[in-house]
Amino acid sequence: KLVECMKYALLSNGKRIRAMMMFISLYITSKNKIYNSFSIDCFMLSIEMIHAFSLIHDDMPCIDNDELRRGKPSTWKKYGESLALLSGDALLNLSYEIINILITYYDKYINSLYLIKNNNVIDNDVINKYINILVDEKNKCNICSLLLSKNTGISGMISGETDDVLMTIDNSDINTLKNMYLKKTAALIKASICIGFDLSDKKILSNKSYNELSELIGFSYQLQDDILELTMTTEEIGKSNNSDDKNNKITYIKYNGLEKSKNELINNLNRIIEIIEKDEYIDNKENKYFYKEIINYIFDRKK
Repeated sequence: KLVECMKYALLSNGKRIRAMMMFISLYITSKNKIYNSFSIDCFMLSIEMIHAFSLIHDDMPCIDNDELRRGKPSTWKKYGESLALLSGDALLNLSYEIINILITYYDKYINSLYLIKNNNVIDNDVINKYINILVDEKNKCNICSLLLSKNTGISGMISGETDDVLMTIDNSDINTLKNMYLKKTAALIKASICIGFDLSDKKILSNKSYNELSELIGFSYQLQDDILELTMTTEEIGKSNNSDDKNNKITYIKYNGLEKSKNELINNLNRIIEIIEKDEYIDNKENKYFYKEIINYIFDRKK
């Protein structure tokens, strides 16, 4: 029953934006050559598991009390609160188990190559080449695993969710609210994008423009969610509209107003496009165009 509940949350009709952004960010900075498909698959799956876990817990009566998610009953509504809570916990733990299996896989083959090298079966230069490739991939996975856990835990998404629960009109302002958005929603999106960059053949994780780019995309994604919740029907967005109002939650729109928030979203989108245009790692026009089209797709969404 637990696995059934986990599948219900994970395999429902979602947009897979985070996993998609991870893959696309990797693809456009890898000169269209992707060799580490096993690493990519594992991180994409882990990211989606973490996102599914967050949605399960978000919807529960103790937080947002939402009965609808992606046009279907939310997980707690279908399976009950206890099983929903446990399935969210299980998805979070399984996401990191998958990454640990991935790193163990690289360790196994690195050790196997050292054994072959010691037995002088194959030319040592050839062996050293593949050892270096595998060690490099393992190191990337370790860095990305840390990045994912940091942006998911008390420095990222879960911290932002906590702020969202505790925030009131008396203890917040526009800056604390923006910081909450950057943790609650932007952190996992930022991690997804940066993991894609770091798994590519360019070591660009610390690049300042990518940090700005990923934060802008993540913040704007949450801002657009707020706008859609106010301007679309429950049937159109596949979840309860005006949920924040019903739960007396403080939103960015409550401080800035709807029109000003829409204008900020447009300004953010223009800045995102500007960063992509100037980017030194996306080295051909086709990839720049492709990335901009994906960004436009995300911000043209209606749910």
